[in-house]
Amino acid sequence: MKGGIINILEFFRDTKLTHFVYDRPLQEDVYEKQKKEIKMKEELESLKDELRSQKQYLEEIINERDKLRASCDEKDSALQATILEKQSIEVRLAKVSSQGLENNMRKELTEANNQVLHKTQDELKARSAKFHAVEESKGNLQVRKHLFKKELQGLKGRMLMR
Repeated sequence: MKGGIINILEFFRDTKLTHFVYDRPLQEDVYEKQKKEIKMKEELESLKDELRSQKQYLEEIINERDKLRASCDEKDSALQATILEKQSIEVRLAKVSSQGLENNMRKELTEANNQVLHKTQDELKARSAKFHAVEESKGNLQVRKHLFKKELQGLKGRMLMR
């Protein structure tokens, strides 16, 4: 399409038609302005496409962040439930009369609880790190979106001034 418009403009610039009043400098000026306008429109469309793409990417990141947040909340709830269960078992353990049995059970319970606790904490740390990375990426995309909007406004302003 671009080549077709430019070819038409070149035809009118280079052709000497007898029934038109022909002012070559004026015609060339119009031709150059039309070429610039076409180029700016193409650039504007390109920026709009990029902005749409960035918006979609930002939405995907926000969705991923929300999923991670829900997962972290779920893991936190599981951790709280595990802590409550541990406390409940410790209360039952305190009621056991035999000192030897109590010491053995306490040791096994503590080891089991510590394993579950460490596993849950490691998973929570990993998800938190991923969550922070998504937040940082979201911030970067918002900055890029803002810059694209400013550039788009500048192009619109230049087009209006013509």
